[in-house]
Amino acid sequence: MRQGTRAQRRAGPNSVCRRKPRSGKRLRLGQTLEGCSVNTCGLTEKRSKRLLSAGYDILVGLETHGDEQGKGWLPEQRFFVGGAPPVNDPKSGVFVLLSKDMAQAAAPGGVTVSRKYPSRVLCVRIRADPVDLVIIAAYIPHQHRKNPSQQEVLDDLVVTARRAAGGTRVCYLVNADLNAQLPRYQPSRTSKWCVSEQGNRQGQMCLSMMDDLDLFAASTGYNAFPRRRGGGCTYSVREATKVSPVEKRVQLDYLLISAAFRSFFLHSCGHWKWCRHMRGDRTDHKAIFYRLRMKLVTGSRANGRRWAVLKRQEGQHGRYAQA
Repeated sequence: MRQGTRAQRRAGPNSVCRRKPRSGKRLRLGQTLEGCSVNTCGLTEKRSKRLLSAGYDILVGLETHGDEQGKGWLPEQRFFVGGAPPVNDPKSGVFVLLSKDMAQAAAPGGVTVSRKYPSRVLCVRIRADPVDLVIIAAYIPHQHRKNPSQQEVLDDLVVTARRAAGGTRVCYLVNADLNAQLPRYQPSRTSKWCVSEQGNRQGQMCLSMMDDLDLFAASTGYNAFPRRRGGGCTYSVREATKVSPVEKRVQLDYLLISAAFRSFFLHSCGHWKWCRHMRGDRTDHKAIFYRLRMKLVTGSRANGRRWAVLKRQEGQHGRYAQA
């Protein structure tokens, strides 16, 4: 006899990293989209193939190193990257990988890269109804980094997101490693499954950014699976002690969505399935899996899309600079 609700079974360890195929059917209007946001901490060829085979409609990767994104391991037509990480900030790359059907709804010229920190902030606009969906990959530096600082990147995120919107109303979907702890139960900003009750100073800075873009932390509305290890915490670090290593966990990674369209968001859960500690790493990030429902503009209205326009956008493979 199967245990738990359908959502809990779906988020179980046997199916959390590879979504179930749609039996050969193409993506339809208003169909449920499945996505994943993960801090990869480097992108190898083997890991690239694993991400590609996972089959998610939206897959956002954070913290790639050097020129790993420009190696050509993933298909260019649906693989969008930011600028190459600079020498003084080599572990700041981000990327967005779309499914074949999802890529058909990508808006021509809809790739927007940050002008100040192109390696850290990337926006991809998807044609949808009633409003377009702007997928944002953002990797915010930690509190001890000064060049760039956390506040500088947050301010640049607001500017880049508004530039991607182009003065029209859109639904933002921010996949971010904020390196901050948001406080619990902030009206229209966070919900009950936010791990930290009071948050920290960096969390208050992020709340200010969320106020500017009117964002809601959708991932704080759902508890993580499994609950036995950290609950909603998304970051783990093993600190050495005199007796044995101690694992400390905090919530640093979030999914943010426009508060006006939070009903589009259906469910999210975090899991250590793609964890790094099995390789001997001292730190580890959870992958956040989620579902949302959008009416994509595909088919005849999207015919004739010129992929060359997307490829020529700033930060794409044609202009990818060596780190």
